[in-house]
Amino acid sequence: MQEFKKDKLIGSLYQAIKDAYPNMYSTERAENLAREMGYKISNYERRCRELSEAGLIRAVKNEKRFIIGYLYQEKKYGDIKIDTEPRQDRLFTPGRAINN
Repeated sequence: MQEFKKDKLIGSLYQAIKDAYPNMYSTERAENLAREMGYKISNYERRCRELSEAGLIRAVKNEKRFIIGYLYQEKKYGDIKIDTEPRQDRLFTPGRAINN
């Protein structure tokens, strides 16, 4: 997992969104954070998009498909494949076993 510096915008956004979890971190709060740090709004949008593409956060959209906030993505563990087919090394018939 990537480590972000706290003094950089991307690190501050990631940490703020993570700290807000399980609640949504609104775009207004993210804009205010960027302004306080001296960055443009477009910069915060780009950084959030980068975090979202990396799978670290998820954008929350309203019914008109506008982003209204961000949620922290918990770690995903790889899909575990479970073999549901029984493994059969021998053929069984009633009363006796036949080896392959």
